[in-house]
Amino acid sequence: NLQNRSLTAELEASNRVYASILAEYMIERIKADPNIATNCSGFTSTTFGVDYIGNFSCPSFTQSAAAANDWDDLLDGDHQVMNTAAMGAPTQARGCVKYQAKTTTAPAKYRVSVAWRGFSASATSASAATCGLNLYNVSGVDLRRIISYDILIPLISSGPVSERCKDLGTCPEPCESDNSCEDAEPCSSSTGAPSGGWTAASPSSGSYGYTGHSMYLTANTTLSGNLTMTDLCLNGHSLTINNGSIEIEEFNCHQVSNGSNVGSVILTDTTQCYRHDYLDHNHSIPSGVNIQHPSAAD
Repeated sequence: NLQNRSLTAELEASNRVYASILAEYMIERIKADPNIATNCSGFTSTTFGVDYIGNFSCPSFTQSAAAANDWDDLLDGDHQVMNTAAMGAPTQARGCVKYQAKTTTAPAKYRVSVAWRGFSASATSASAATCGLNLYNVSGVDLRRIISYDILIPLISSGPVSERCKDLGTCPEPCESDNSCEDAEPCSSSTGAPSGGWTAASPSSGSYGYTGHSMYLTANTTLSGNLTMTDLCLNGHSLTINNGSIEIEEFNCHQVSNGSNVGSVILTDTTQCYRHDYLDHNHSIPSGVNIQHPSAAD
């Protein structure tokens, strides 16, 4: 009757809103961690949600694994429980992520999909949307609902640029493709030491630890002054330097169990500098590390 149809339509709309929120969660995680597909084997081949039993593991990138497992919990509706029943997600929700690697002419692309069971027969959906395909058939009736979103990971070219961008002064620096621009941030002397000299990282704090010659973060941390250290393990957090510079020999988590070279180093003063590999051991900046400097060079 009309009342039942109205209730069904309301439930369908509510589930679609839930599914959109679930998809948006993973979209934001991918934007924050665009290398998750290449860093974590099995991520794009896993269907999370109602059928997934276990704990997704990515040993070298624990924050990436945490994002995947959080998404699985959300798809299961575990964040909202009535009595013992999970109520926080669409019925039989499943989540899938597909990845297309970048080429010389096209950026990398992710496709995030969420599928769930509807209350009535659905229109025939494109077979290209494979998440949950053929898993919602009841007595020959396809009840699958699905939404998909594409996320493009922009290319930063280090190759030849057009004369037009040279005229406008908008051409990217070649070093922007490998994060080495930050090494060239201005220091106040030819030796690279900032005004006031360097201060060695000190041990023990509520948001970081110091073992031997390695600082490791346990939470987002803000420090002031000019800081120097041999190794830094961001461990999925950010290190903000106010009114000072920082020099780091390498990003290394070898002294921290399950530590990850993922996170941000943020300088807030345009006159200060960031130095990496100051002992000239040819250490590169990990792809999961983001260096932020307020100067125009960035």
